[in-house]
Amino acid sequence: MIFSETWEKVLAGTKTQTRRPARPSDYFRGDKGNGFSGQQYVSWVGTESRVRYRVGQVLSVQPKRGQSAIKVVWFGNITVLASYCDEINQQFAVPLRIKILDIWREDVRNISAADVVAEGFETRDDFLRVWIKFYDNTRMMQSDPFFYLKDRPRDKYMAWCLSFERVR
Repeated sequence: MIFSETWEKVLAGTKTQTRRPARPSDYFRGDKGNGFSGQQYVSWVGTESRVRYRVGQVLSVQPKRGQSAIKVVWFGNITVLASYCDEINQQFAVPLRIKILDIWREDVRNISAADVVAEGFETRDDFLRVWIKFYDNTRMMQSDPFFYLKDRPRDKYMAWCLSFERVR
């Protein structure tokens, strides 16, 4: 899974959620009931032919599309980039991986303060600036994104929210 803006926060363990665009063609199964804020929790998301996200799925963390997974060395509960280790410890390097714990769908414009922090950002505006950069990067949104935000099409802001933990 690509974390181009926030992989360092995954490495540090301070990022425990990510949001990915929900597509109109997405299938989802396994309703797990409603969460505290009324979100619908699901077991998996995908298409007719492929599961994209599944609770329990383990994924490697990549910094960019087409790049290999980030390599780390575990020292107890501490993870260190393999490139910072000496040659002896580099032989123990493994991909940085996450395990999906929960999946739900929401409009990212309604993200809570707690979820902003779990996403690895300090403020809602910081999170939304990155979302807009990736998924609604039009000239209008570049000029004054927060003025137009509430009037933008809902499908540009619907996301699958994934909570995760780092795993060895």
